[in-house]
Amino acid sequence: MEIAGLMNEIVERLQGRTAIVQIIVDGECHLRRVGDVNGLIDHPELVAPSATESFLKWMATQIEVAAVCEATKGNHRNCLDHLRRFRPTMTFADVNYSLVSEFDAYLRALRLAVNTIAKIMKVWHRYINIALGEDLLVRDPFRKYTIRREDTHKASLTERELKKLERGADTLPDDERSVVSAFLFSCYTGLRYSDLCRVRGSDVRSSGRQRWLSLRTRKTGAEVRVPLSVSFGGKAVTLVSGEGRLFDLPNNARSNILLRRAMKRLHIRKRVSMHCGRVTCATICLLRGVPLSVIQHMLGHRSIVTTASVYAHVRDNTIVRELRKAWRA
Repeated sequence: MEIAGLMNEIVERLQGRTAIVQIIVDGECHLRRVGDVNGLIDHPELVAPSATESFLKWMATQIEVAAVCEATKGNHRNCLDHLRRFRPTMTFADVNYSLVSEFDAYLRALRLAVNTIAKIMKVWHRYINIALGEDLLVRDPFRKYTIRREDTHKASLTERELKKLERGADTLPDDERSVVSAFLFSCYTGLRYSDLCRVRGSDVRSSGRQRWLSLRTRKTGAEVRVPLSVSFGGKAVTLVSGEGRLFDLPNNARSNILLRRAMKRLHIRKRVSMHCGRVTCATICLLRGVPLSVIQHMLGHRSIVTTASVYAHVRDNTIVRELRKAWRA
Protein backbone atom coordinates (compact mmCIF):
# COMPACT_ATOMS: atom_id res chain seq x y z
CA MET A 1 0.00 0.00 0.00
CA GLU A 2 1.42 3.41 -1.01
CA ILE A 3 0.67 5.39 2.16
CA ALA A 4 2.35 8.57 0.95
CA GLY A 5 0.23 8.65 -2.20
CA LEU A 6 -2.96 8.00 -0.25
CA MET A 7 -2.07 10.73 2.23
CA ASN A 8 -1.35 13.22 -0.57
CA GLU A 9 -4.72 12.47 -2.18
CA ILE A 10 -6.56 13.05 1.13
CA VAL A 11 -4.69 16.29 1.80
CA GLU A 12 -5.45 17.54 -1.72
CA ARG A 13 -9.16 16.91 -1.25
CA LEU A 14 -9.12 18.75 2.08
CA GLN A 15 -7.50 21.92 0.69
CA GLY A 16 -9.30 24.96 2.04
CA ARG A 17 -10.30 23.09 5.22
CA THR A 18 -8.57 22.71 8.58
CA ALA A 19 -7.64 19.14 9.44
CA ILE A 20 -5.20 16.72 11.01
CA VAL A 21 -4.94 13.51 8.99
CA GLN A 22 -3.55 10.48 10.78
CA ILE A 23 -3.12 6.99 9.35
CA ILE A 24 -1.66 4.20 11.47
CA VAL A 25 -0.58 1.11 9.54
CA ASP A 26 1.57 -1.76 10.83
CA GLY A 27 2.67 0.21 13.88
CA GLU A 28 3.72 3.26 11.86
CA CYS A 29 1.90 6.60 12.30
CA HIS A 30 1.61 8.87 9.25
CA LEU A 31 0.55 12.41 10.17
CA ARG A 32 -0.21 15.46 7.98
CA ARG A 33 -1.63 18.86 8.86
CA VAL A 34 -3.95 20.86 6.61
CA GLY A 35 -4.56 24.58 7.24
CA ASP A 36 -4.20 26.27 10.63
CA VAL A 37 -4.55 23.34 13.00
CA ASN A 38 -4.25 25.64 16.03
CA GLY A 39 -7.91 26.44 15.48
CA LEU A 40 -9.04 22.86 15.92
CA ILE A 41 -11.01 21.94 19.06
CA ASP A 42 -9.31 19.82 21.70
CA HIS A 43 -11.95 17.05 21.81
CA PRO A 44 -13.56 16.63 18.40
CA GLU A 45 -16.65 14.46 18.10
CA LEU A 46 -15.96 11.03 16.69
CA VAL A 47 -18.06 10.32 13.61
CA ALA A 48 -18.36 6.86 12.09
CA PRO A 49 -18.03 6.49 8.30
CA SER A 50 -21.68 5.37 8.20
CA ALA A 51 -22.94 8.52 9.96
CA THR A 52 -25.07 9.73 7.04
CA GLU A 53 -26.62 6.32 6.30
CA SER A 54 -30.16 5.48 7.39
CA PHE A 55 -30.20 3.57 10.65
CA LEU A 56 -33.84 2.54 10.13
CA LYS A 57 -33.17 1.06 6.69
CA TRP A 58 -30.17 -0.82 8.07
CA MET A 59 -32.20 -2.11 11.04
CA ALA A 60 -35.00 -3.33 8.75
CA THR A 61 -32.45 -5.38 6.79
CA GLN A 62 -30.94 -6.79 9.97
CA ILE A 63 -34.36 -7.88 11.27
CA GLU A 64 -35.05 -9.95 8.18
CA VAL A 65 -31.75 -11.87 8.46
CA ALA A 66 -31.86 -12.25 12.25
CA ALA A 67 -31.56 -15.84 13.49
CA VAL A 68 -34.80 -15.71 15.51
CA CYS A 69 -38.27 -17.18 15.06
CA GLU A 70 -40.96 -15.34 13.11
CA ALA A 71 -42.86 -14.36 16.27
CA THR A 72 -39.72 -12.69 17.64
CA LYS A 73 -39.18 -10.92 14.33
CA GLY A 74 -42.70 -9.56 14.73
CA ASN A 75 -41.66 -7.97 18.04
CA HIS A 76 -38.58 -6.51 16.37
CA ARG A 77 -40.67 -5.07 13.54
CA ASN A 78 -42.99 -3.52 16.12
CA CYS A 79 -39.99 -1.72 17.65
CA LEU A 80 -38.96 -0.53 14.20
CA ASP A 81 -42.48 0.78 13.51
CA HIS A 82 -42.36 2.84 16.72
CA LEU A 83 -38.96 4.22 15.74
CA ARG A 84 -40.25 5.18 12.29
CA ARG A 85 -43.23 7.02 13.73
CA PHE A 86 -40.98 8.75 16.26
CA ARG A 87 -38.27 9.81 13.76
CA PRO A 88 -39.06 8.92 10.11
CA THR A 89 -35.54 9.82 8.97
CA MET A 90 -32.86 8.59 11.37
CA THR A 91 -29.20 8.38 10.40
CA PHE A 92 -26.46 6.71 12.41
CA ALA A 93 -25.24 10.19 13.38
CA ASP A 94 -28.63 10.87 15.00
CA VAL A 95 -28.37 7.88 17.32
CA ASN A 96 -27.09 9.21 20.64
CA TYR A 97 -28.11 9.35 24.29
CA SER A 98 -30.38 12.36 23.74
CA LEU A 99 -32.29 10.46 21.05
CA VAL A 100 -32.68 7.43 23.33
CA SER A 101 -34.09 9.66 26.09
CA GLU A 102 -36.44 11.39 23.66
CA PHE A 103 -37.69 8.04 22.35
CA ASP A 104 -38.33 6.89 25.93
CA ALA A 105 -40.37 10.05 26.56
CA TYR A 106 -42.26 9.49 23.28
CA LEU A 107 -43.24 5.95 24.31
CA ARG A 108 -44.33 7.11 27.76
CA ALA A 109 -46.47 9.80 26.13
CA LEU A 110 -48.27 6.99 24.29
CA ARG A 111 -49.21 5.66 27.77
CA LEU A 112 -47.58 2.30 27.12
CA ALA A 113 -46.97 0.05 30.10
CA VAL A 114 -43.54 0.20 31.71
CA ASN A 115 -42.72 -3.38 30.69
CA THR A 116 -43.93 -2.74 27.13
CA ILE A 117 -41.53 0.19 26.86
CA ALA A 118 -38.77 -1.99 28.32
CA LYS A 119 -39.45 -4.64 25.69
CA ILE A 120 -39.23 -2.08 22.86
CA MET A 121 -36.06 -0.50 24.24
CA LYS A 122 -34.46 -3.92 24.70
CA VAL A 123 -35.04 -4.73 21.04
CA TRP A 124 -33.58 -1.37 19.92
CA HIS A 125 -30.55 -1.91 22.16
CA ARG A 126 -30.00 -5.30 20.52
CA TYR A 127 -29.53 -3.65 17.12
CA ILE A 128 -27.46 -0.84 18.63
CA ASN A 129 -25.07 -3.52 19.89
CA ILE A 130 -24.92 -5.10 16.44
CA ALA A 131 -24.09 -1.69 14.94
CA LEU A 132 -21.36 -1.17 17.54
CA GLY A 133 -19.93 -4.59 16.73
CA GLU A 134 -19.79 -3.69 13.05
CA ASP A 135 -18.15 -0.29 13.83
CA LEU A 136 -21.16 1.56 12.45
CA LEU A 137 -21.46 3.50 15.71
CA VAL A 138 -18.63 4.96 17.77
CA ARG A 139 -20.33 5.19 21.18
CA ASP A 140 -23.09 3.21 22.87
CA PRO A 141 -26.06 5.62 23.21
CA PHE A 142 -27.52 3.34 25.91
CA ARG A 143 -24.48 3.63 28.20
CA LYS A 144 -26.24 6.14 30.50
CA TYR A 145 -29.76 4.80 29.98
CA THR A 146 -31.37 2.20 32.25
CA ILE A 147 -34.14 -0.03 30.92
CA ARG A 148 -36.71 -0.09 33.70
CA ARG A 149 -39.12 -2.94 34.40
CA GLU A 150 -41.91 -3.57 36.88
CA ASP A 151 -42.64 -6.81 38.68
CA THR A 152 -46.02 -8.08 37.51
CA HIS A 153 -48.36 -10.77 38.74
CA LYS A 154 -48.61 -13.50 36.10
CA ALA A 155 -52.08 -14.97 35.71
CA SER A 156 -52.48 -18.69 36.33
CA LEU A 157 -55.25 -21.18 36.95
CA THR A 158 -55.94 -22.68 40.34
CA GLU A 159 -56.18 -26.47 40.62
CA ARG A 160 -59.97 -26.13 40.86
CA GLU A 161 -60.10 -24.07 37.65
CA LEU A 162 -57.75 -26.52 35.93
CA LYS A 163 -60.04 -29.44 36.79
CA LYS A 164 -63.03 -27.48 35.53
CA LEU A 165 -61.23 -26.94 32.21
CA GLU A 166 -60.32 -30.63 31.99
CA ARG A 167 -63.92 -31.71 32.58
CA GLY A 168 -65.36 -29.30 30.02
CA ALA A 169 -62.77 -29.68 27.25
CA ASP A 170 -64.72 -32.35 25.35
CA THR A 171 -67.82 -30.12 25.17
CA LEU A 172 -66.04 -27.36 23.25
CA PRO A 173 -66.14 -26.70 19.48
CA ASP A 174 -63.31 -28.37 17.55
CA ASP A 175 -61.12 -25.27 17.11
CA GLU A 176 -61.40 -24.33 20.79
CA ARG A 177 -60.91 -27.91 21.95
CA SER A 178 -57.69 -28.19 19.93
CA VAL A 179 -56.24 -25.06 21.54
CA VAL A 180 -57.38 -26.13 25.02
CA SER A 181 -55.66 -29.51 24.58
CA ALA A 182 -52.38 -27.75 23.84
CA PHE A 183 -52.96 -25.39 26.77
CA LEU A 184 -53.54 -28.33 29.12
CA PHE A 185 -50.34 -29.97 27.88
CA SER A 186 -48.55 -26.71 28.73
CA CYS A 187 -50.10 -26.77 32.22
CA TYR A 188 -48.77 -30.32 32.74
CA THR A 189 -45.28 -29.77 31.26
CA GLY A 190 -44.50 -26.03 31.40
CA LEU A 191 -43.85 -25.76 27.64
CA ARG A 192 -43.99 -22.36 25.94
CA TYR A 193 -46.33 -21.70 23.00
CA SER A 194 -43.38 -21.83 20.55
CA ASP A 195 -42.52 -25.34 21.77
CA LEU A 196 -46.15 -26.48 21.79
CA CYS A 197 -46.19 -25.73 18.06
CA ARG A 198 -43.30 -28.10 17.40
CA VAL A 199 -43.46 -30.83 20.04
CA ARG A 200 -43.88 -34.27 18.46
CA GLY A 201 -44.91 -37.67 19.67
CA SER A 202 -41.36 -38.82 18.92
CA ASP A 203 -40.12 -36.42 21.63
CA VAL A 204 -41.79 -38.67 24.20
CA ARG A 205 -39.74 -41.77 25.01
CA SER A 206 -40.01 -44.62 27.48
CA SER A 207 -37.33 -45.13 30.09
CA GLY A 208 -38.02 -48.05 32.40
CA ARG A 209 -41.59 -47.65 33.55
CA GLN A 210 -41.67 -43.90 32.93
CA ARG A 211 -42.48 -41.88 29.83
CA TRP A 212 -40.32 -38.79 29.44
CA LEU A 213 -40.67 -35.69 27.31
CA SER A 214 -37.24 -34.60 26.10
CA LEU A 215 -37.10 -31.42 24.05
CA ARG A 216 -34.62 -28.62 23.31
CA THR A 217 -36.52 -25.35 23.65
CA ARG A 218 -36.70 -23.00 20.72
CA LYS A 219 -36.22 -19.78 22.70
CA THR A 220 -33.09 -20.62 24.71
CA GLY A 221 -31.88 -23.92 23.28
CA ALA A 222 -31.98 -25.43 26.78
CA GLU A 223 -33.00 -29.09 27.06
CA VAL A 224 -36.03 -29.84 29.20
CA ARG A 225 -36.92 -33.31 30.46
CA VAL A 226 -40.31 -33.89 32.05
CA PRO A 227 -41.46 -37.27 33.43
CA LEU A 228 -44.94 -37.28 31.91
CA SER A 229 -45.96 -40.44 33.78
CA VAL A 230 -45.76 -38.74 37.18
CA SER A 231 -46.13 -35.00 36.52
CA PHE A 232 -49.73 -33.94 37.27
CA GLY A 233 -50.70 -37.58 37.73
CA GLY A 234 -49.65 -38.55 34.20
CA LYS A 235 -52.42 -36.54 32.51
CA ALA A 236 -50.09 -35.34 29.72
CA VAL A 237 -49.58 -38.93 28.52
CA THR A 238 -53.22 -39.09 27.38
CA LEU A 239 -52.57 -36.18 25.01
CA VAL A 240 -49.69 -37.96 23.22
CA SER A 241 -50.56 -39.90 20.08
CA GLY A 242 -48.50 -40.92 17.06
CA GLU A 243 -45.00 -39.75 16.13
CA GLY A 244 -45.85 -36.46 14.41
CA ARG A 245 -46.76 -33.05 15.80
CA LEU A 246 -49.10 -33.25 18.75
CA PHE A 247 -50.89 -29.95 18.15
CA ASP A 248 -51.90 -27.97 15.06
CA LEU A 249 -52.15 -24.47 16.50
CA PRO A 250 -52.99 -21.16 14.80
CA ASN A 251 -50.76 -18.16 15.51
CA ASN A 252 -50.34 -17.05 19.11
CA ALA A 253 -52.86 -14.19 18.90
CA ARG A 254 -55.56 -16.43 17.40
CA SER A 255 -54.80 -19.17 19.94
CA ASN A 256 -55.29 -16.68 22.77
CA ILE A 257 -58.66 -15.60 21.35
CA LEU A 258 -59.90 -19.21 21.10
CA LEU A 259 -58.60 -20.00 24.58
CA ARG A 260 -60.46 -17.04 26.09
CA ARG A 261 -63.64 -18.07 24.29
CA ALA A 262 -63.32 -21.54 25.78
CA MET A 263 -62.76 -20.11 29.26
CA LYS A 264 -65.84 -17.94 28.95
CA ARG A 265 -67.89 -20.88 27.66
CA LEU A 266 -66.84 -22.95 30.69
CA HIS A 267 -67.52 -20.06 33.11
CA ILE A 268 -63.89 -19.67 34.17
CA ARG A 269 -63.73 -15.95 34.87
CA LYS A 270 -60.07 -15.26 34.31
CA ARG A 271 -58.30 -13.54 31.43
CA VAL A 272 -55.62 -15.96 30.32
CA SER A 273 -53.23 -16.49 27.43
CA MET A 274 -51.35 -19.52 26.16
CA HIS A 275 -48.38 -18.50 28.30
CA CYS A 276 -50.56 -18.90 31.40
CA GLY A 277 -50.29 -22.67 30.97
CA ARG A 278 -46.56 -22.46 31.70
CA VAL A 279 -47.21 -20.22 34.71
CA THR A 280 -49.95 -22.55 35.94
CA CYS A 281 -47.54 -25.49 35.82
CA ALA A 282 -44.94 -23.67 37.95
CA THR A 283 -47.51 -22.20 40.34
CA ILE A 284 -49.23 -25.50 41.16
CA CYS A 285 -45.88 -27.29 41.49
CA LEU A 286 -44.63 -24.66 43.93
CA LEU A 287 -47.81 -24.77 45.99
CA ARG A 288 -47.51 -28.55 46.18
CA GLY A 289 -43.99 -28.25 47.53
CA VAL A 290 -41.92 -29.14 44.46
CA PRO A 291 -38.38 -27.71 44.96
CA LEU A 292 -37.53 -24.61 42.97
CA SER A 293 -34.55 -26.38 41.37
CA VAL A 294 -36.84 -29.03 39.89
CA ILE A 295 -39.20 -26.39 38.50
CA GLN A 296 -36.22 -24.53 37.03
CA HIS A 297 -35.25 -27.67 35.11
CA MET A 298 -38.81 -28.28 33.89
CA LEU A 299 -39.14 -24.70 32.63
CA GLY A 300 -35.69 -24.66 31.04
CA HIS A 301 -34.50 -21.57 32.93
CA ARG A 302 -30.72 -21.23 32.79
CA SER A 303 -30.62 -19.64 36.24
CA ILE A 304 -32.64 -20.47 39.33
CA VAL A 305 -32.68 -16.72 40.04
CA THR A 306 -34.98 -16.31 37.02
CA THR A 307 -37.38 -18.93 38.35
CA ALA A 308 -37.34 -17.45 41.85
CA SER A 309 -37.97 -13.88 40.69
CA VAL A 310 -40.77 -14.74 38.28
CA TYR A 311 -42.72 -16.79 40.81
CA ALA A 312 -41.85 -14.83 43.98
CA HIS A 313 -45.53 -14.18 44.76
CA VAL A 314 -46.19 -17.92 44.79
CA ARG A 315 -43.24 -18.50 47.09
CA ASP A 316 -44.73 -15.96 49.51
CA ASN A 317 -47.99 -17.93 49.55
CA THR A 318 -46.02 -21.09 50.27
CA ILE A 319 -44.25 -19.41 53.21
CA VAL A 320 -47.60 -18.36 54.70
CA ARG A 321 -48.98 -21.89 54.30
CA GLU A 322 -45.96 -23.51 55.94
CA LEU A 323 -46.00 -21.07 58.87
CA ARG A 324 -49.70 -21.73 59.43
CA LYS A 325 -49.00 -25.47 59.49
CA ALA A 326 -46.19 -24.95 62.00
CA TRP A 327 -48.36 -22.97 64.37
CA ARG A 328 -51.26 -25.43 64.10
CA ALA A 329 -48.87 -28.16 65.17
